[in-house]
Amino acid sequence: MLTAVSEPKPSRSLVDGADRACRDLVAAIVGPDATPAGGAAGVTAIAMGVALATKVLRFTAAVPAELAEVGPRLEALLAQLLPEFAIDCRAFMQLLGAFRLPRDDPERAGVVRGAWVAATEAPVRVAALAHEVDGLLARCVGRVNPNLAGDLAAARELVGAGRRIASANARENAQRLPPEMAAGLLRRLPA
Repeated sequence: MLTAVSEPKPSRSLVDGADRACRDLVAAIVGPDATPAGGAAGVTAIAMGVALATKVLRFTAAVPAELAEVGPRLEALLAQLLPEFAIDCRAFMQLLGAFRLPRDDPERAGVVRGAWVAATEAPVRVAALAHEVDGLLARCVGRVNPNLAGDLAAARELVGAGRRIASANARENAQRLPPEMAAGLLRRLPA
């Protein structure tokens, strides 16, 4: 005879809080302000992927010894990644502010160039973080709880999407810089 097994359920307040946070984020992106936009959305995708992968590892009863450092490293990378949401938004706002300077302002060209540099450096950093995360997640394939393989695959897709967004933003923004400056920044972009 089968007995019913009660599954643990997240508390209503936790689900409601996560729902509210998700709705707030989407409302901010769709809202009337210039930021957050694509770069911040990319950071969010990567962060969600890292969070999901971290959960997969936590729910894998016997993490192989060769993966023991993956969970802590993912948590450290997430801590580095989360501030990049605001950094990306500030870089874009800096760029908009530079464009609003009077065209005859003798400092305008330098301010605009500096803003393009900041708007390029931010997604380069994000792409580099995503590259490291992707390498860690690749090591986990086939080695985590098989019931969570779909979640690990979802995590990898989120990280990959965010990385592609960051790389595209970096390349697009670098086009506004002198070629040697752009090349120097893009050299740090993972292949």
